[in-house]
Amino acid sequence: MKHILLTFSLFLSSAVLAQSLPSVSDTDANGRNMIHLGAANTGFIYMKSDCSEELAAGLKCTIIQPAPAPTEFQHEDIVSIRIPARAANSMLCFDITPLIDVTFENTTGNPVANALFSGRATLTLKSPVLEDPSLVRPGNGEPYNGELRIPTVQYSEQLKLDAGERNARSYHYTRSCGSASLSKQKLISIFGFDASQANSFFNNAITVELDASAIARHISYVHYDYHVRLYGDRR
Repeated sequence: MKHILLTFSLFLSSAVLAQSLPSVSDTDANGRNMIHLGAANTGFIYMKSDCSEELAAGLKCTIIQPAPAPTEFQHEDIVSIRIPARAANSMLCFDITPLIDVTFENTTGNPVANALFSGRATLTLKSPVLEDPSLVRPGNGEPYNGELRIPTVQYSEQLKLDAGERNARSYHYTRSCGSASLSKQKLISIFGFDASQANSFFNNAITVELDASAIARHISYVHYDYHVRLYGDRR
């Protein structure tokens, strides 16, 4: 039986960011000072063959399905952060740091080519502005019904395993701003807001919730958590 342990570590803390935001697509934010808006930690989420101890302790744990069936979970609103009205001028950035330990294991007796783990975090933003029925999604014309969702893939890997092979991996890194940012310009060019609605979005309180989901196959153990930090441009 093969046993492989790989550890990857890359941490880009927002604490080491400069005190002014870098040049971004929303020109209203260029050169403005950064302001931290809150932080939260989900606590560990598990996939195990036996979850009795974790569930008894009130932890989130999903029982691994027998191979080759996939195991999936969806946990909504694990943590939330409320941003006061007018806290940011025109830009919100999200640092998400997942700490992930995954053990792939092939117990089928034959080689497999589809061992898989994919972990995702979705940020759900809630605002009174999003409750306006005239504000609709450009893709399907449906109203936002009070919330805007930003999905992110935090870690995804598919690999081949020989019969009996066991492969443990650990990933510690940060996904910083980038595609998970939100600005007045994005609200207008991507999400169908007009200029007045985009201004109103930043003039109202915003609640940010974090959802976690995952799908796995040919694994024997998973635990991970998310650290999320919010920051924006000071008025």
